Amino acid sequence: FVLCRNALRSQKILFLSESMRLWPGMFVLSLLTLLIFNLVWLFAQHGTFLVGSIFSLTLSAAQGLFIFLYTLAVIGFALFFVYAPSMYVTEKISWLRALQRSILLTRKNYLLTLTLSILYFLVTGILESTTGSVYFSGVSLTELILFLIVYPFTALLLTAIVLQAHERL
Repeated sequence: FVLCRNALRSQKILFLSESMRLWPGMFVLSLLTLLIFNLVWLFAQHGTFLVGSIFSLTLSAAQGLFIFLYTLAVIGFALFFVYAPSMYVTEKISWLRALQRSILLTRKNYLLTLTLSILYFLVTGILESTTGSVYFSGVSLTELILFLIVYPFTALLLTAIVLQAHERL
């Protein structure tokens, strides 16, 4: 019993020390991801406003242009950072090296990454449009499904891709 308790205590300490080591880098990666997606959003929004005002586009045409520009920017730029958090955790490298290796992995597996990203956005979009108004104890059904199923499955899938590609990079 004492051995089990000491083993559990050492596992807790190991978990906490590993968490403390990973936290700053994951924070930087989260901030960079947020910054990238906000810049992409601003690019699409201001690009739409500029083109819409020059060509006097209707609202529906401007919305279509925004969706096109946003999708193009996400596919062209932000998609390359998808694997960085998984690489940072599994390979125990710096966050900057994880970004570099994420770009390399995405370049080698661009169609796979694009397909997974499209599927992810389709699933989350369908969930938000179909279950967004259903609530359980103040929590929407969409959030429950996303946080309990979609996000963990996505993280496991990206980590599996990173681990499989570890030898090839």
